[in-house]
Amino acid sequence: MPNMKLIWKLAIPQICIVLCFGLISFAVINASFTNMREQYVKDVIESRFSFIMKEIEASAQQSVSETSVFVRLPVVIEAYELALSGNIDDPYSPESQAARDMLRAELAPMLDSYKEYMGKDLQLHFHLPNGYSLVRIWREFNTRIDGVWVDVSDDLRGYRPTVIDTNRTGQATTGLEPGSGGFAIRGVIPIIGPDGKQLGSAESLQDFNPILDAVTEEGKIYITLYANIELLEFSVELQDAEKYPPKGDFVRVVEAQDSSIEALITADFLTRGKEDIVYEDFGSMTLATFPLRDYKDNQVGVIVCAMDTTAVSTLTNAASLILALMLAAMAVVPIFALLLQQRRLVTRPLNTIKAKIQDIAEDRADLTEQVPSHQNDEIGELSRWFNTLTGKLDGILQEREAMLSKISDESEKFAAMAHWYESILDSIPFLVSVQDPEMNWTFVNAALEDVLGKKREDVIGLPCNSWGVSICDTDYCAISCAKRGQGKTFFTHENLSYQVDVEKLKDLHGQTVGFIEVIQDITKMEELAKQQAEARSASEAKSTFLATMSHEIRTPLNAIVGMTSIGTAAQDPERMKYCFTRIEDASKHLLGVINDILDMSKIEAGKFDLSLADFNFESMLRRVVGVMNFRLNEKNQAFDLFIDKTIPNNLFGDDMRLAQVITNLLSNAVKFTPEHGTIKLATRLIEEVDGVCLIRFTVTDTGIGISQDQQDRLFQSFQQADSNTTRKFGGTGLGLSISKSIVEMMDGEIWVDSELGKGSAFSFSVRVKRGKDKEEGLLPDNYRDSDNSLGNSLDVVGAQATKTDGILSNHRILLAEDVEINRDILLTLLEPTGLVIDCAVNGKEALRMFSESPDVYEMIFMDIRMPEMDGYEATRRIRALDTPNAQTVPIIAMTASIFREDIEKCLANGMNGHIGKPLDLNEVIQQLRHHLLKK
Repeated sequence: MPNMKLIWKLAIPQICIVLCFGLISFAVINASFTNMREQYVKDVIESRFSFIMKEIEASAQQSVSETSVFVRLPVVIEAYELALSGNIDDPYSPESQAARDMLRAELAPMLDSYKEYMGKDLQLHFHLPNGYSLVRIWREFNTRIDGVWVDVSDDLRGYRPTVIDTNRTGQATTGLEPGSGGFAIRGVIPIIGPDGKQLGSAESLQDFNPILDAVTEEGKIYITLYANIELLEFSVELQDAEKYPPKGDFVRVVEAQDSSIEALITADFLTRGKEDIVYEDFGSMTLATFPLRDYKDNQVGVIVCAMDTTAVSTLTNAASLILALMLAAMAVVPIFALLLQQRRLVTRPLNTIKAKIQDIAEDRADLTEQVPSHQNDEIGELSRWFNTLTGKLDGILQEREAMLSKISDESEKFAAMAHWYESILDSIPFLVSVQDPEMNWTFVNAALEDVLGKKREDVIGLPCNSWGVSICDTDYCAISCAKRGQGKTFFTHENLSYQVDVEKLKDLHGQTVGFIEVIQDITKMEELAKQQAEARSASEAKSTFLATMSHEIRTPLNAIVGMTSIGTAAQDPERMKYCFTRIEDASKHLLGVINDILDMSKIEAGKFDLSLADFNFESMLRRVVGVMNFRLNEKNQAFDLFIDKTIPNNLFGDDMRLAQVITNLLSNAVKFTPEHGTIKLATRLIEEVDGVCLIRFTVTDTGIGISQDQQDRLFQSFQQADSNTTRKFGGTGLGLSISKSIVEMMDGEIWVDSELGKGSAFSFSVRVKRGKDKEEGLLPDNYRDSDNSLGNSLDVVGAQATKTDGILSNHRILLAEDVEINRDILLTLLEPTGLVIDCAVNGKEALRMFSESPDVYEMIFMDIRMPEMDGYEATRRIRALDTPNAQTVPIIAMTASIFREDIEKCLANGMNGHIGKPLDLNEVIQQLRHHLLKK
């Protein structure tokens, strides 16, 4: 069209002018940005060099500071005086060896406090005044104390100037120095004796390479280090000439990160960087050299910094281009104004036709109204054809309107009937759906809409199996059942149970045209039936448990009452001893039953908590096995113990509850294993993450075994394997349930592997933290990582705990107890120890007796519930006395209040420990040994 030709004739010259203007602007702007880029590169490189020099100075001062902490220790002076008393020219003289052992033993454990220093690797190096190395001590991060490495082979006289200067001048020497392994930053300090005489020197160092790494940025900044050959005659890098070939007077000691950069570095370029920073531009790469000087200001090398300027160049070029384009865009505006004027000659008539078409589409146009057609070009011809088309369309629409009027009347009748049926089906509380013969949905009611989570218009026409329930595409599908003449089926969906009633839909001729389903949710009915069954089962379990508890409590009570009567009437000492032994056994059994019931009650009340503290792992196992040893020997059973050597000796957790679980499993193993059987206890460290250890315990026996049905209910409350177990072996049925609760509170799990008649393996895992104490293992080394029968050897361990004859003679303690029989029991039990025991009948009297003789009593056993003044008040008043012994005398609670909150309350009121009643003689002796014999 002529209009478009005119537009192009005007636009092309303008476009050429804009392009020329943009190119000129780009050249001027780019030149300015190039100067800015060069200055930016220099600033970045010089900041890196400045950082290196500051880090050298800071590292040297830090080395001196850290070394000063150790050389001030008296053990250093003592060790040096010992070493200098011998032949110092012999590094392996007895005096040097003894001094070296002394320094290693005293200083190596202290390195843990400085493990973050020097990249988690602190090194101490002690030198004799003649330049020989006395001892070099360092420790890698997280190693054991016995992993300390010691080196005494160095003769530093020939090549360690810092050591030579410090030994000669008696002044600290700090700074950069080349050595046998490359460059290092050293801090050497003189060691001065009490008389002012210099005994030698000590140093710590930091590798220079991490400082270079700190200024390196992958993809941007690369650092390479060259050293003067004559100053590095001992450097190990010079031994590999092929890997680091010399370049003139220099040799590379730190490898470049990019081989292409190494090709740009020449000997001449290195020589030019001796005095100052020298730059050289290689296009996309800028190199700079910087002189490296040692602590005496001697130049020992050159640092080469290579900076990739590709990204900076790209950025400046992009900025130049953007500014140029912005200037060019300002010149384009006149062209757009001209083009807009020319386009309006074409778009105005086209917009008129467009508006008419839009009115027709939205059914609001007057088809008899025509658009203007004054032009004689293509636009005018298009307008005339459009007017002809609208005239014909008007006649067609009039005929269509008459036909739709008739259809509308019929549709209203059918719509009213459909709405009536739809309302009826929507009011039904059940799920209702209708399918055609091809099993596609034709209707779903409101209830089914809620279940599907979709509107009926979104599912109509979809296959009914798009619901995705379990019976779809199976023989139990409701429609498949209807075709077989079966009118009912069942299925589950999203943990709900449904019943489906289905019927065929037939037309007037009896032909099947679809299916209707009525779906009913029967979940609540099934749950009610299940709950009724569970209630009956729980009631039966409770009844069985109550009967068992009655039997378990009455049986030892009957034994206690009966044997007390027999023992009272007996005249024969052996007969009386027999009765007392049976009374003791029955009492312990009754105490165990009561403890299980109390623990289970606290678990169900949500008050069962853990008491966390540091404990020794092997000591806890020794206590458990020591308790079980008597029962093992009684049944002539072999016992094997395996301890994983990787398990830390010291852990942080509730050792009492952990021991309770192990004891429960071992007790069951002993109970259900016949005589001469074998029982094993194995421990394994599964993993350790951030100081938290996952430990697995496994108790294996050769007993009667457990069937699969019995295993399914084994860890439930009030349950045992079967009723015959209770009658034959006894027990409350609570032990495994309590153990399961304890294990789960320790973030673990418990399980069993067993086969009837072939023994059982009970396993559980718990997570506990590493402890802080450094107590060594208490069992012999051969009991770690090996199976050992401890049936005989642990007799000695148990005997040591109860052997009391004369062990505490000449020690005097105070007992505060208001019940006379309790005082008599403790006095009788401790009579063989040789202790001198004074008694107070209440807290008030105990306070008076201690106040009158505060230096006499070395320990106090304090009951809690006493008349006039209880144990808590008495303890607080004793601690408040103005005597030194009042703050330090051990006060141990001796009470029947044994819950965790009772123990915590005792400790909060100033007591040092807690012993529960009935008294365990081993526990009493252990407390006495701990507080009296350690002095």
